[in-house]
Amino acid sequence: AYLAELLQAGEKHEMVGGDLLVLNVASAIPTVIWPGKWKVMSVGGSEENICHPAFGLPPWDAANTTLTAGLCDFWWPGLVLYPLMVAALYALVNRVFRFMPLVVRTLVCFATIENLFMVENAMNSYLVGIRNITTLAALAWGVILVLQFIDKLPLVQHHRAQKASHQQKLAELRKSRV
Repeated sequence: AYLAELLQAGEKHEMVGGDLLVLNVASAIPTVIWPGKWKVMSVGGSEENICHPAFGLPPWDAANTTLTAGLCDFWWPGLVLYPLMVAALYALVNRVFRFMPLVVRTLVCFATIENLFMVENAMNSYLVGIRNITTLAALAWGVILVLQFIDKLPLVQHHRAQKASHQQKLAELRKSRV
């Protein structure tokens, strides 16, 4: 119903020209990386506060989606391109991590599937999901690298060799008893 209302109201008004995209990107980027993002966030505050006045609607809490953000920003082209852009970003994340260990690839794949099944998410939820998937995958890869480094330490290799030797002696002892 909200999308239909925006379609009807948007026919008579101008689009906001990317303001919602900037707001959504700003909300997904951590303040540590973009310290001045509060300026962007404070100007609009929410999608409704940007879109509704431009469309001649009173501000009220609506069911924002990637479709509504695209529609408010760039009308029909945005309605089509925003979901495609989100899908392309998820595809890019999965391509970037395809050479990682199986555990990392699996985490990225399941997190992507979980995020894409939330079809009524606002655009910033998808962007935050991409940020979180990337962070999770990088942390998992870091843990794997640390474990592989520890596994190659001489003390660990020596302990493994001793354990294998001990197991071989036990196997020989069992065979000799039979």
